[in-house]
Amino acid sequence: MQSTSNSRLKAAQRSVALICFAFFAAGLTVATVAPLLPLLATRLEVEISLLGSIFTTFSAGIIASQFLMSTAYQRMGQRTTLGLGLICMGSSYLAFVLSSSFLLLTFASLLAGFGFGGLLATGNRIVAQLFPERSTSLLNIINLFFGIGSIIGPALASAIDKSIGQPQVALVAGAISIILVGAIIPFGALEGSATPPTPSQPGPKRFKPSPSGILFGLVLLLYTGSEIGFASWLVVYLKQAVSMLESDGALLLSGFWIALTLGRAIAAALGIRVSIDRLLTISLLGMAAGSALLLLGIGNSLQTIVGVLLFGLSCGPVFPTVVAVVNTPAYSSSTASLVLAIGNGGGLILPAMLGVVLAEFGPFAQVAFILAAVILMLVCKQQALQHHKQLNLARQQEASI
Repeated sequence: MQSTSNSRLKAAQRSVALICFAFFAAGLTVATVAPLLPLLATRLEVEISLLGSIFTTFSAGIIASQFLMSTAYQRMGQRTTLGLGLICMGSSYLAFVLSSSFLLLTFASLLAGFGFGGLLATGNRIVAQLFPERSTSLLNIINLFFGIGSIIGPALASAIDKSIGQPQVALVAGAISIILVGAIIPFGALEGSATPPTPSQPGPKRFKPSPSGILFGLVLLLYTGSEIGFASWLVVYLKQAVSMLESDGALLLSGFWIALTLGRAIAAALGIRVSIDRLLTISLLGMAAGSALLLLGIGNSLQTIVGVLLFGLSCGPVFPTVVAVVNTPAYSSSTASLVLAIGNGGGLILPAMLGVVLAEFGPFAQVAFILAAVILMLVCKQQALQHHKQLNLARQQEASI
């Protein structure tokens, strides 16, 4: 009996390791797209500003995938769903590199987002189900690997560009890595605790979204929109706010991503010792403090740098911690997918709005907008956790009957 338990534990650990590598390869590949934009614009003979739409279609693909996750789990199981999602993502990025027209590039970006959405939903869910008592720490760890890949990807593309003048090789390497791990996962990883129903089992109940699920979705919507928008416009913001050179702004942008990754590492270490409520509260208050520093530091380079790094550090734990909550037994896979669908809507809406605010009203207004979004996140988080506690209490009462 002890031998069987140890074997399953080792298999679960191997599963987490595979998923960590999948997140690393995904981070490396996604982050490598931005340095390739000038090359793609030249090859396709389009204005580089037009290529910004591929990030919108990527987010749209993530959202679209969430509506199929529950059905996919029931018909194919979680491992197969994850593997197919990764193969779809990697193959789409290979097509992305080879695209000969803007239309094909846009379609490849949509499919890449669809596959990445499968990784977000299924990878996080499997890990949370295999290690429910350590889910907050482990989900911060696997998303930490995404951050590490995001740091390495642009640096690798730059090094290859300087060496052989072909930065797209980094994207190809990342895409092939994603395909390979996608082919291995259906055979090398454990299924999560939720398995497909057998014909003798009743079909799934009609889905009713919980209030806490919707509220957590709104937290993620505001968070993803603020994080993506902040990073997307940071170099332009720094030029306007403190007259920082674009090269220095790009360096500070790398510092932002390093700080965000460090925030996830700290959350992984604290996940078992600190409650989810406290971890989210500390993170969101840190984001508010970073925003306030930026708001008061217009024209002050040192204060602005500290504000950017504090904002990035505090951003780190938010996404994986919320995902850990909605992947507990209190929520169905449909609710978890709905939360991710709502949350990734922030990438469609807020970055564009923040760009307009910056262009029309200046850096002070943009940071004020972000600070208001963080305050609203705190309100939604508090309401969501109250509903979450009520839901857990109701489950405990049902179990005791």
